[in-house]
This record gives sequence, structure tokens and C-alpha cells, in this order.
Amino acid sequence: MDLALRQALGDEPSVAILKEVIADEREHYQTLGNLISFLDLNRDGRRRQISSMGHGDHDHDHD
Repeated sequence: MDLALRQALGDEPSVAILKEVIADEREHYQTLGNLISFLDLNRDGRRRQISSMGHGDHDHDHD
């Protein structure tokens, strides 16, 4: 049974629980999205760091 139908039937305790579950899932979705973005940024940073190696970007003293 979906949320609108439960509301129409007057099943308020179930509606309250479903609203909490939906809010929790929305928060989990946002957290996961943030984590994925964070990991993507870190991966891209490591890629740039690795690709710059061997291209003369580092100062080395060879005396």
C-alpha cells in the first residue's frame, strides 16, 4: 500500500512510520551521493598526481 492510499484510509500510524522511513532513505541517498563525489574527487586528484610524474614537474637536485 502506498503512502497516499494509507493517508486516504486514515492509517496515520503507518503514514508517520512511512514518512520517517522516507526521510531516512533520503538522508542515506544524500550521504551516499556525497561519499561517491568525495571518492571521485580523490581518484581524480590521484590520477593528476600520477600523470604529472615523469613530466618534469618535480624539482630534483642531481649534483
